[in-house]
Amino acid sequence: MFTGAAVVGLYDLRRGSPTEGKKAEIRMNADERRQGLYIPRGVAHGFYAETAIELQYLVDEYYTGEDEFGVAWDDAEMGIDWPTRDPILSDRDRSNPGLADVLADAPAYGA
Repeated sequence: MFTGAAVVGLYDLRRGSPTEGKKAEIRMNADERRQGLYIPRGVAHGFYAETAIELQYLVDEYYTGEDEFGVAWDDAEMGIDWPTRDPILSDRDRSNPGLADVLADAPAYGA
């Protein structure tokens, strides 16, 4: 389920993947009937809500939060082309480390 409009930023962290280190931005708009997006394990993702949105996450394991981490939304190495340079961020998202620090500490995601 998805309502509203958002931009999804994606960055492939999977070592050995054909798209390792690649980024993408996907615009989702409920009016255009794009209702789903599959994001593989090991692909970092974030959302910029252009309007009020509702979305539903489906995951492949029970959620524990143990493997959840964040990356600075504006990290130049990731190069995500967000629609704004001044987003409203949570305290957690404001304090996320850069990509290099995350990669040094994160598990090695396989392709």
